[in-house]
Amino acid sequence: MMILPFIQGGYIVNGALLTTVPIMGRSGSGNHSELVLSLIACAMFLLLLNFVQHVERTFHGPNYKVLDHQGGYWVVDLDVNSPQSVMSIVPDMALAQQVDDCNTRLYCGLPYIIPVLTLIWRTHWIPGSMPIISVPTSLSLINKTTTHGVTRYWFSAIGPDHMTLMMSPTKNVHLLSWSFVSGRPLIGPKWNGRDTYFVYYSCASAPEEWQFWIDLKVIYLAIPLRCKQLSGWGD
Repeated sequence: MMILPFIQGGYIVNGALLTTVPIMGRSGSGNHSELVLSLIACAMFLLLLNFVQHVERTFHGPNYKVLDHQGGYWVVDLDVNSPQSVMSIVPDMALAQQVDDCNTRLYCGLPYIIPVLTLIWRTHWIPGSMPIISVPTSLSLINKTTTHGVTRYWFSAIGPDHMTLMMSPTKNVHLLSWSFVSGRPLIGPKWNGRDTYFVYYSCASAPEEWQFWIDLKVIYLAIPLRCKQLSGWGD
C-alpha cells in the first residue's frame, strides 16, 4: 500500500537535496550547512512516514459529552490525483472519503503534527478499526480563576511522548498569555474568522503529565473555549 508514496516521496527528497547542496556550498564556509541539510532530511523523512496514519478520533460537545467516536486511516494526499491514481493498485483506496468537515472542526479534527493546514488541506479518510494505543490521550480542566476580567484555565494533559494542542477561542475572546513561553502567543492561520494556536509537545523518554495554563479575556458575553483539540501519538 505504501510503495508508490515512498517512491514519489523519495524522489522529492532527492530533488530537494540536489537543489540544496550546491546552494549551501556557495553560501560560505562560516555557515553550518550540515545542520541545514540534516534538518531538511529529517523533515522530509517525517513527511515520508506520515502519508497514512491509523487514527482514533473522539469528538466532545458541551459538558464533555461524547458526540462521535471513530477509528480509521487518515490518508494525506500526495497530489491532486490522489487517491484515484492508485485505486487500481490499492483496492482499499476506493473506500476513501474526502475530509469535508474542516469548517466545523478545528484542523479538520485530525492529528496534524505541524501547522500546515493551509498547505495540506485536502486529505482523505478510510473508516476502519480502532488503533492500539498504549497511552491514551486525555485532557482535563483542573482549575479556573478570574482576576480583573482575565480568566486563567489550568489544564492537565496525559498521553504518549508526542502530542499537539490546537486552540481557537470563540469570537470576542482573546488569548492573552500562556505558560508555554513568555510574551504574546503566536497566532496561526485564521479559521472561520477566528485566531488559531498550535503547540507541539514531546518527551525524550517516558511520557510525563503535561500541565499548562492559558489566560483568556472575554470582551463580550461568549463561551471562552468553543473549540480545542488535543492529539497524541507515539511508538
